[in-house]
Parts: sequence; structure tokens; C-alpha cells
Amino acid sequence: MITSFDLHQLGWHDFQSLCRTVAREVLGQTLIAFADGRDAGRDGAFYGNWKKEGGNAASRSFVLQAKHTRIRDKTLIPSMLTDEFEKAEKLAQRGLCDVYVLMTNAKLTEDNEKQIVARFRKAGAAEVHCLGAAWFDETIAENKRLRMLVPRLYGLGDLTQILDSRAYEQASAILESMATDLAKLVRTSTYERSAQALRKHGLVLLMGAPMTGKTTIAAHLAISSADVYDTEVVKLTDAATLENRWNPGERQLFWLDDAFGDTQIRSELVHAWKSAMPTVRAAIARDCRFVLTCRDYVFRAAEPMLKSDSLSLLADGEVVVDVSNLSMQERRQVLYNHLEHGNQDRRFISQLLPFLDGFAEHPGFTPELARRLSEPQFTKQIHPVSREALDRFLAEPRELLLDVFRGLDPDSIAAIGLIFAEGNWLASPVRLSDTSAELVERLGGTLPGVIRSLESLDGSLVAMVRRDGEAGWTFAHPTMSDAFSDYARRPELLHLVLDKMSPRALLRRTVCGDVPITGSLMIPRPLWPTVAQRLSDPPEGPDRSGAEDRRDNYLAHNCSAQFLAEYFEQRPNELERLGTPKLMLDACASNHLTLTLHEHDLLPEPVRARFASRLIDFCVDGDDFGVLTDDEFRSMLTDDEMATLRSRLRASAFPRPRQVFEWHVGIGSIEEDREYWSAPIEEFAEAIDAHFPNDAEASEFSSALRRLRADYVHEGLWDAAYANSTEDVRAPAANDAAASSDRSVFDDLLDDEA
Repeated sequence: MITSFDLHQLGWHDFQSLCRTVAREVLGQTLIAFADGRDAGRDGAFYGNWKKEGGNAASRSFVLQAKHTRIRDKTLIPSMLTDEFEKAEKLAQRGLCDVYVLMTNAKLTEDNEKQIVARFRKAGAAEVHCLGAAWFDETIAENKRLRMLVPRLYGLGDLTQILDSRAYEQASAILESMATDLAKLVRTSTYERSAQALRKHGLVLLMGAPMTGKTTIAAHLAISSADVYDTEVVKLTDAATLENRWNPGERQLFWLDDAFGDTQIRSELVHAWKSAMPTVRAAIARDCRFVLTCRDYVFRAAEPMLKSDSLSLLADGEVVVDVSNLSMQERRQVLYNHLEHGNQDRRFISQLLPFLDGFAEHPGFTPELARRLSEPQFTKQIHPVSREALDRFLAEPRELLLDVFRGLDPDSIAAIGLIFAEGNWLASPVRLSDTSAELVERLGGTLPGVIRSLESLDGSLVAMVRRDGEAGWTFAHPTMSDAFSDYARRPELLHLVLDKMSPRALLRRTVCGDVPITGSLMIPRPLWPTVAQRLSDPPEGPDRSGAEDRRDNYLAHNCSAQFLAEYFEQRPNELERLGTPKLMLDACASNHLTLTLHEHDLLPEPVRARFASRLIDFCVDGDDFGVLTDDEFRSMLTDDEMATLRSRLRASAFPRPRQVFEWHVGIGSIEEDREYWSAPIEEFAEAIDAHFPNDAEASEFSSALRRLRADYVHEGLWDAAYANSTEDVRAPAANDAAASSDRSVFDDLLDDEA
């Protein structure tokens, strides 16, 4: 049975784009121009050679006409093409219509097709091809590459029939893990660049401002990869989980959302990525792929922490794709799709129509704001519709979201407060602990009311999703959490939310004091004792694993000097453990806490001296060269200690470069990634040159290290087999002349009779 695709859900412009791709990918023709329905009957005109399948090319001019209907199962009859017959005759008289190709999503009966072919031949076309709904259904179902190039097609048919059983299982898991409607997807140039990076490098990082569609593009890539490459899609919570999830015998696509932090940078996630780099490289060499997403400001903050060794995979300009760069036509199509498949009534959309082109052209436009415009929950403040109201909707999205929260009933606020307090994951069915029940009660809600509110808000403010087989409620978009942070700052609400926040939510969503981390809930000083006590409480259940590292990271990066002074004044014994640095230096949260305390003059001198002494030992022995190569660690040393380091390097390291080198690369080395593991040797050699200028002995030592590294890498050169992949997911370079058109994308938005 052939899958039926609901192409009537496409607008006229999207259908033309599909015909353009089909003409290239399936018919193998070269498209020169594609104009709108007001041209002389040519929705698409091909010039040059019309290539017959299996035959020789014949130099004949031909025309492609796209005929779209918004009515499901509509049958095309000859009388609907009266104007086209007349235009075809005029084109034939000018020698521009040797071949006529009619593409339509309407049904074609055998009798009607014969009549249509006869009429076009009478008009002067020597050859006529009528490609209707059945032809499109069969072509799309059989062509995986076409589906990858036009990912919205996955949302227009039954996935159980489009994909094989394994790919369907993967796609279902993806869709259950996020609030994405496939019917709204738009093929954009950023999607094409992302798909090409994934094919060529095995890795793509989707970067962009909030609300620009990073997760949606990641879902496109994951579903099409499961379809085309037969990959198993694995969603990672962080890079540290990669080693346990990677199966060297399987093709896998690893998807990591908010790779370095959701609304703020989380240094432990950056360090986890650095530590996972050897496994990432090895997995790519075995035909696996990685899709990462990250907010633009978080990635910029992470870059200094991602040194050249771990950043190398992300250094290629093709690998990091800024998804914010949408063309004006792509913006309009995104807006069209959301309004077409959203929940606004026709009356409201008719009021919007005069302003939609301007809405898409506004500097503040994002795909998420297009989604919000399609949902009544977000548009109560723009009645009556006006340019001024829409400009405010685009310019002040966070403020308007706060207005939405203020207008919610107590049960709805309690439901959203629970999701926020649980770290954006409220398990379903909802069961309230004693603390959660108290939060709901004090917010004026009830458990039955919360459950009803979650169901009514599903798809607008919240979403029911599945993760690792478990159902739960999340915010429909991460910016909901940002806005609720603002809402929760109200004095009468803040202490309630703080008391009930899960440990992970507390560490991820708050700061203590004036710490400039975007999107965080700032805890005022009167509530600091509450936070300090929560940090000191022993963790329970799943929060136990890695709890000390998460706490140290929070203290190092999310707390002001004043908070740290008060915290450690009450807990002086905790400072003792910070005098012993841990390897790898820059990947350990406790080391960064020590650096932060030293920066604020809060580290006792005996603790600092012990820490500095061990840093010198690490460098001289070849364990870790951070004290010489990293400015932060070097700042821990006094001038006398720096002199001691130089003296010990000259006495103990310079005479034995091979021992220093072999000791370093032998620590946790993975044979397949020698270049990665030996990269710190090059940094160390550069630091030696900088700290021992015009020193022949030092220069000989650094040169010896470089020679040893070159030989080491050359002996085990890693040739990524993945780079030989031949599957190309890009559309062929278009030779199209840009189509001039005065027809709006929104022309048929309310047209149910086309």
C-alpha cells in the first residue's frame, strides 16, 4: 500500500518549492526560473536539454506548471485548466513549450488525464507529462533522499508507512521527546548547511539566540538520519554519558541539547565535553554522528574554556552553524506554517493578514515567536490587532510572557511552578511529595486543578513528552523557564519556590549575589542561609552521583565573593580539601573553586601554598602542565614559587624530554587519537619558549618534545573512515534565476477553496 501524503496542507509557495526539488532530484532537470501564478502560465520554466530516462538528451524547451489545491482528495478536471491551455498555446507559438509538465497534488483520473494531455498537445506541446497526487505519493515514499531534502514531508504522511520499523521506532522516540509538529517544518538554508556538516564531518553544533529553532533543526537531522543512514538516535543528557551509551558495533547519532548549559554556561558540561573528545573522535571514525545545540552567548562563554585540543572539531566554519540566519522568504514560510497549523481562529488570522509580511521582516522575528503568534494563549495582549501591538509582541517577548503568567489562574501557576521547581521535568502521572504539595497549596492550587491545567496548557506553555521511556511535563520552550525566573523573583513567591526546588534545579537556575549569568534567578541576601544549608545537606537518590562536583561548580561560578565569604566562614573545614588539586586540572570543579577563592582573597595561605606546590610537581613530572600553560593556575604561584618551578624544570625535566613526553601521553591514552592526547605537549613547548626566552637548553628541550610528538602522531595516524562517506544531503547547486514575484506567501492562508 502506497503512503498518502497530505500535500494539501502545504501552501502554494511550499508546494512550488517541493516541485522544484522533485524536478531536480527525480526528473533530473535543470530549473532556470520559478515564478508565481501571475506569469504567462509558467510556474516553472526549464531551458536547455530535456533528459529522457534511459535515452539521449534532446534539445527542447519545456515548461513546468505547479497546480496546488488546499482541498483534500480534490480531483483535477480539464475545466480547471482553461487559462493554462490558452497560455500554453501562446508559449508554444514562441517556441517555449516543446514539453509541458503539470505537477499537482490533486487526483488525476485516467479519463481526465487523457483529456488534459490532448488539450495541451492541441495547444502545441509535443510531449505532456501529468504528475498527480498518486505519482507524488509513490515518489516521496520511495525516495529517502527527497525526504531528507524536504524534511517537512515526514509530517505529511503516516510515519509507520514512510519509514522501516527501526527508523520509525527512532523517529517516534524523537517526537515523543520534544514538542515539535513535523507539519510546521521549513526546509531552510541553515538546515542544508547543518545536514552537509553532519555528512562531511560527522558533527554539527547548532548555535543561535534563544527561540531560533535549534532543537527543531536537530530533530529534522535526527529523523532523516534514522531514515537515510539507518542510525540509532541516542539523546544524551551530557557528554559524560557518551562512553556508556556508545556501542562501537552500531551506527548511532548522538543528540545533545544545550551542550554547554541551557540558559547559562555550566563549566562542568564544558569539561565533560573536553574529557569526552577522544570517544567522540573514535565514534565518528566508526560512522557515528553528533548533533549539538547551544545558545550563542553560552557558546561564546565556553570557547575560552574549550582550548585548541578539544575545540578542533568545532573550529571548522562548516561545523558550527548559526541557525539565526534565516532569509526573508524562509521567515515568511515559518510564519505561514505556524499560523496554518496553529490554534488561532480565522477571524484573528484575517486581522493579522495585512501585517504578516512586516511581522516576518521585523528584526525581532524568531520561529518561537511565530509559534506563539499561532496560539491564543499568547496573543490576548494584541487585541485589537495593530502594527504597534505586534511590534511590542516582537520587541518585548519576555515581558509579554510575564503578562501571560500574571493572567493565569492559581492552578496553572502552580503547575508551571512545579515544573520550574523540578528542573523542567515533572514526572507523569503527577504525584506530590509533602514539599510539592505545600508549594501547590500556597500558590492557591489543588492536585486535580494542576492536572487539568497541565492538560489545557499542553502545546502552548507546557508539553507532555517522553524521555528514556518515561512520560513527563516540560516547558514548551526553554524561554518559558527564563521568564518564570523573572516571575518567581516576586518576594511573596521566591521563598516558596526556593524551598521546593530540586537540588539540580537550584544549582542550574540560581545565582547568589550579583553574578552576571543570563537567565538565572538571583537569590537575595536574606535567603542565602537557606541556599547554604541546601548546599550542605547530603544529597539523596539520583542526585548523589557527582553531587560534590556540581556543588563546587556552583560555588565557583554562581556565587558572589560576599556569599562565599559567609559560606566558608561557617564551614572552615571544607577549605582543607581544596589544597589538593586533582587531575585533569582544568576539568575539575574543585580546582576552579580553589581558583575563585584565591581570586577573591578568601583562600587561607597554607591551603594556597599546598595547592601551588602540587601544581609544580604535576608540571615537572609531566602529569599536567597547567601551571605553566594556563594563566589562572599560574596566578596561584608567588614569584618565589615561579622561580622554583623554573629551577626544577631545568634540573629535572630539560635533561629527560622523552620521559616527560612518555609519562604524559601514557595517562589514559587512546591509541586511535594520539593527536588529541599529545596536544598539551605542543602547548607546553610553546610555554617553555615563552618563559625561557633566548635559552639554548630550554629551546633544545621544547624542540625535542615537538619531534617526539610528531613521531608519535605519525606512527598512529588516525584516518577517519567516516570522511570517505559519499552520501550527500545537499540539494544540487541551483542555477535558478531568482524568481520575481509580487505574490505574498500568505496569499492562500485563509483559502479553503483553491
